Amino acid sequence: LAPHLSLADSLRGYFDAVMLQESVKVNEFLQVCAIVDRLDTELCNALLGYDTSCAVLNHIEHTQLFARRVAGEAVTLRLHPLFRNYLLERLHREQPQRVADLHLRASHCFAGVERFEEALHHAFLSGNREWCVNLTARAARQWTKAGAIAQTLAWTRKLDRSELFAHQH
Repeated sequence: LAPHLSLADSLRGYFDAVMLQESVKVNEFLQVCAIVDRLDTELCNALLGYDTSCAVLNHIEHTQLFARRVAGEAVTLRLHPLFRNYLLERLHREQPQRVADLHLRASHCFAGVERFEEALHHAFLSGNREWCVNLTARAARQWTKAGAIAQTLAWTRKLDRSELFAHQH
């Protein structure tokens, strides 16, 4: 009799077997880029530090590697949540030293296109408090001008009082 495996163990085994069929480059790409919930060329290039993400995204889409295209967006994929969780678990287990830097890179990329909610989410996960303070101030200025006071309050509450006062000009 085979030992009883939990559903999580069974899925992990299945995903391990699938990933063994993929190249080292695709494995690295997926593991690193799973840090974000939507994969697009620019963001993946920023996370990985190279410029061939479009080809890998096309491969993932054409091989139907647990990803689907986001409607209305050019080569933007979303990983299946179970597969993404598996990849994140691997990243945290195999390369824990990279996690904070990847969140910081993602944050900078999102901030560059003024996607402040996503930028702040990754900023706080990066643990870089100086960047969190500066980005929160930048986003708060934009949100306040737009009348989005609730967003401003929600994110400024994540900062310590001393951080808020130290940043005031």
